[in-house]
Amino acid sequence: MIEKFQAWIAGSKERKRAMIISAVSMLLILFIISAQDFLPPPETKTAMMEKKTFSIPPKPLDEATVAQAKASKPATPVRPAVITPATPTREVKKTVQGNYYVQAAAFRDAKRAKTQITKLQKMGWDTALNKKKNGIHAVWVGPWSTLKQAKKAQEKLKREAKIKGFIVKKK
Repeated sequence: MIEKFQAWIAGSKERKRAMIISAVSMLLILFIISAQDFLPPPETKTAMMEKKTFSIPPKPLDEATVAQAKASKPATPVRPAVITPATPTREVKKTVQGNYYVQAAAFRDAKRAKTQITKLQKMGWDTALNKKKNGIHAVWVGPWSTLKQAKKAQEKLKREAKIKGFIVKKK
């Protein structure tokens, strides 16, 4: 007699159990794998031997060394260095007379203009603050007696301070 083969189909409860068991087993496998990364490697006998340290007691000083140390002069104390606050690299003096300036910046706020002047003076530039009628504070670099000198200074200011200024002539 030949029996017909019937396929077994799992019910919803059996499927839920199978899903739970597979999820728990996957989590257990992941936990075991990740725990191995955090465990320190097992110590071997050679590693334990390397941890032992031996100290050698210091040599006793002989009488000649002790006498020499007593006879020598004490060391001269070291004076602490005097620290002065940062100052401009050179004194700012208006030595050149002229009518040509390079306008480096213009601000509505006088405090920002003074900050820019301080930065330029620390870089070694002669500066001037020109307050205009409309309340703008212009930061000028100079003066120079010729237009050619002012153009050279403008290029140098662009190179060194990364400021693209323009030339103005004071009346």
